[in-house]
Amino acid sequence: MSVVEGYIQARNLAACLDLLAGVGETELDGGVLAAFETGLKGTSPDRDRWTVHALGRLTAEAARVNIGAGLIAFRVEAPHGYTRAVSAVLRACGEYFLEAQAALAEAGPPQPGTDA
Repeated sequence: MSVVEGYIQARNLAACLDLLAGVGETELDGGVLAAFETGLKGTSPDRDRWTVHALGRLTAEAARVNIGAGLIAFRVEAPHGYTRAVSAVLRACGEYFLEAQAALAEAGPPQPGTDA
């Protein structure tokens, strides 16, 4: 097993977890997402307080870096052969705004008679 570390933008949490779940060969459900969101309260990488959850073949640990900074530190334990994919996900979630896709999915399919 290898550990991949990185920082993501807090606004990308749901999208990042969804991508990590895909890498871990599972699906993200509302319960796991809620557990991560709730578990982040009181976390701090400086005090070594992390919330830890399984995402299929991965184990993800997360902690808020600084509430004002809007960053979440991640440590992901992954089997060999998964580390590049995990690194790519964490990098994308740290550098880009990914919520647009999640917001579109939550909105549902376009309604008849609309331009969407």
